[in-house]
Amino acid sequence: MKLIRILIYTVLFFAGFIAWDYYKVPADIEPTNKHIPLRNDNLKGLLYLPSPDNKKNLTLTSSYDSGKYINTGALVMWAQGGGSIFYYEKEDAKIVAEWVNKDTLKIQHDTSLIFTKKDYWLKFYRDTVIVIYNTF
Repeated sequence: MKLIRILIYTVLFFAGFIAWDYYKVPADIEPTNKHIPLRNDNLKGLLYLPSPDNKKNLTLTSSYDSGKYINTGALVMWAQGGGSIFYYEKEDAKIVAEWVNKDTLKIQHDTSLIFTKKDYWLKFYRDTVIVIYNTF
């Protein structure tokens, strides 16, 4: 029984080496999936607002493709991560943001503004941000 187990492990060991050599990329071939950085004209930062406790911040950014406006989005980011809270697709929309306290964010916007995404809270580990929306 022990001899059969050793024989199976030996076969699997050499099969691994054969598979490794088969899937290995030759050294003279350059990988084709190079990272292409975003051009600076694709994103336009509109607002950067740190929270009162300086642990998170709100960033409002407009996205463009070949000079044409796509959308505007807001992110709440901590040092290790975060997420988006809203998106809209009106380029000249009036929007005002302020931190009420370290856990509450107040957003004031045009009454005509239609959000494609609108979250009322965002959680990152044990830190939660409540988002309050008001119109002008």
